[in-house]
Amino acid sequence: ASYPTRTHLVNAFIKDVAKLGDLDLICCTDLKTLPAGLHVNGNLDLTGCTGIKYLPKDIKVKGDLYLSHCNGLKELPTDLKVKSNLNLDGCTGLKSLPKDLKVNGQVIGFDQKP
Repeated sequence: ASYPTRTHLVNAFIKDVAKLGDLDLICCTDLKTLPAGLHVNGNLDLTGCTGIKYLPKDIKVKGDLYLSHCNGLKELPTDLKVKSNLNLDGCTGLKSLPKDLKVNGQVIGFDQKP
């Protein structure tokens, strides 16, 4: 018999919860990835998720996206869509923002690095 992997189960859970509204994964330092095509109907809070290096393509957040202190984050997907605010406070690994980034609110806490 074939059993689902732990990553498969976590990704399925995340996708199901995200449909309901807010998804709070604060300080899940063991979290390395999120499922591709993730659509969150509320806020997505990944504050302190230091294991995440990249967000998946086709991620959409209908509320705020909190990436504060995601020190491992290297870049944002070019097709990232955030209906409200994007908080990047303390994202020391992030050097630039995609030119096609779609944020309807404010981008908070990001200083463009030379």
